[in-house]
Amino acid sequence: MPGVFDDVETRACIPVPINPDFFNLDCVLPYGLTPGHIHRAMVGFVDFFVNQQLHSRGVQRLECFLMPANFSSIVGEFMNISIPKYSS
Repeated sequence: MPGVFDDVETRACIPVPINPDFFNLDCVLPYGLTPGHIHRAMVGFVDFFVNQQLHSRGVQRLECFLMPANFSSIVGEFMNISIPKYSS
């Protein structure tokens, strides 16, 4: 049913805010990195959310047409380049 699929796809394209309450504030991170730095980088990824653009063009979500390892790599590399923006 196209209507049901479209509703699911539309809902899947609404970014879920990163909840800082789920971060382990007692974790030990290297090089002066804090959970706050990680949180800000994750928020940056969510704000980048390409799926809204894909959906507006009638294309499946990124995680639907990429192999899982490729999607994971994109997320990892995005975090890799984003974390230094928030941490010295």
